[in-house]
Amino acid sequence: MLANARQYQPTLNAILMDEAVFNDYREIKAVIEPKPANETPPAGLNGQKTALYKQLLNEEKGRLEQEFIPKEHVVRILQSRITPS
Repeated sequence: MLANARQYQPTLNAILMDEAVFNDYREIKAVIEPKPANETPPAGLNGQKTALYKQLLNEEKGRLEQEFIPKEHVVRILQSRITPS
């Protein structure tokens, strides 16, 4: 979905879609992908997102639904994005 969205908004900056978040919750929240993705990463992903895409393909449980990330973590991330450093 991120790659598709970037076709319309190339500067789109995804949150909660990175290796750190996946690693934080992989053991307790990740699930098996019911419909495996294409092995070729979609156009529109940057280097880090392409690397994560490939990593997730090789994980037994390579799917992490963002709605299951604890609210406190989501709030902390959002606040860090809107608070000037």
